[in-house]
Amino acid sequence: MLQRTTRVVTASGKRVLKANCCTINGEYYIKEEEAVKIGTSWYLKGDPRIFYDYGSQSWRKTRGVNICKGIVGWDLTTDRPIIGSFEVDHTRNIEVAKLDSNGNPRSMDIYMDRALVKGPIHFNKNLGLYEDTTALSPIMKKVETVLADTIGQGIYNYSFNQEYSSSKHMEKFLKYPRDMRINNPINLEDVKEFGEFSFGLEFETAAGKISQADCFNLGLIPLRDGSISGIEYTTIPMQGPEGFNLLINQVKALQKSTTFDKECSLHVHLGGYPIEAKSIWALYKLLVAIEPQIGRIMPLFAFNTSKFKAKGKDYCTKLRKYASFEEYYTYCSGDRMRFDGCLTYPHPMDEEDRAKWNIHARYVWANIINLLFKKQGKTAEFRIHAPTFNIQKIINWMFICAAILKYAIKNKDRLLKSPMSTLGVTLEDVVTNVYSRRISLQLVDYIQYREIYFRQLANKYNDPAGMIDLRIDREQDFGTDLVTTVKH
Repeated sequence: MLQRTTRVVTASGKRVLKANCCTINGEYYIKEEEAVKIGTSWYLKGDPRIFYDYGSQSWRKTRGVNICKGIVGWDLTTDRPIIGSFEVDHTRNIEVAKLDSNGNPRSMDIYMDRALVKGPIHFNKNLGLYEDTTALSPIMKKVETVLADTIGQGIYNYSFNQEYSSSKHMEKFLKYPRDMRINNPINLEDVKEFGEFSFGLEFETAAGKISQADCFNLGLIPLRDGSISGIEYTTIPMQGPEGFNLLINQVKALQKSTTFDKECSLHVHLGGYPIEAKSIWALYKLLVAIEPQIGRIMPLFAFNTSKFKAKGKDYCTKLRKYASFEEYYTYCSGDRMRFDGCLTYPHPMDEEDRAKWNIHARYVWANIINLLFKKQGKTAEFRIHAPTFNIQKIINWMFICAAILKYAIKNKDRLLKSPMSTLGVTLEDVVTNVYSRRISLQLVDYIQYREIYFRQLANKYNDPAGMIDLRIDREQDFGTDLVTTVKH
């Protein structure tokens, strides 16, 4: 039997096979040509509830999707860009400022994928933008070539608001997929000894800007900090070999596109410490005991930043001595709370995590207030280190900080029993107690070198603030091979 070939008239007046049509509101429309199927429903192509996503090469509903319109390809016959819609993906999308003949941006082209970028397009380090220089006059091209390779003042021109805290943007940065394959030489045994601690760093900069795409790809959240002239880049939480690999790539990007000055600093956060009153108190007692030596491996003015920072403030002072954990807790709360056994209350001076500067007790070299308050982000913060993009310095310091936590966990009972004044623990004791001989020997050498080095800077070269150390940051090689043997 022959199949029936019933024909119908579509809403557009075409007479076509019924089998090739769908019905929408009682009218016939040609499948795929005039209407598309999403799930079990058919939609007209012009329906505002749907769009064609060039990224996934499929029709999708618009609801709940952050849609962007931009360049999705090139017409090979005319060599003109094809404009289409796609879901925003900051790890792939590139914004390019189209310059006029005088170098002023006249429009902004958004590319779905950086692989689609073509023509005379370069990254302007000064502004932190990709620029299309096609229309520039020859003389302006010469000027732009020079200026674009300089590092500017870190103008904040990202597509999201500048915040003081990473909490508002953290979810957005965490959800974007990034290449976590290890492309740097990583010593897995060293990473294993570092332990299961998660880590995050705050890199304060004086000038320069990392592109938005690189920020998402590298897990660097650009933030506001009133004490510096540039942008603060806070990392996402990292852990294990992949975390150290990502850290190395972050430092490479910072070296390439930013700089720092005496107003900046490096803060290291470590997560995974036991959230329990006795463990926290044992850690605090250890921090007080090793504090004098911590001061000796940093510039002389490290505890007195008001002596050289422009705002005249002390950002990482010495720790106070307390008679008990309860007394310490009350002080950290701004004298507003008494300890009742709970370590997850929001801090009474910053309940919404938006005004950390109100917590005056946090401006110490080792800030563990987050272990006492907050439900999430419970980290120990080490605030005393000078700014650096030297990967050896960074990793050595991270291993020293991790050693402090490991030692406090391992020796909790002894620390709790002994008065602060009689502990008699050195940094050498700390690192040799928790690491293998190979790692501890490297760290002991590093600690002893830093003590002599900063004593010489202060006494012989009249540099108690460590300005010389900042100037030669990139050139310093300590011969350590922790985690990686590559010098960046």
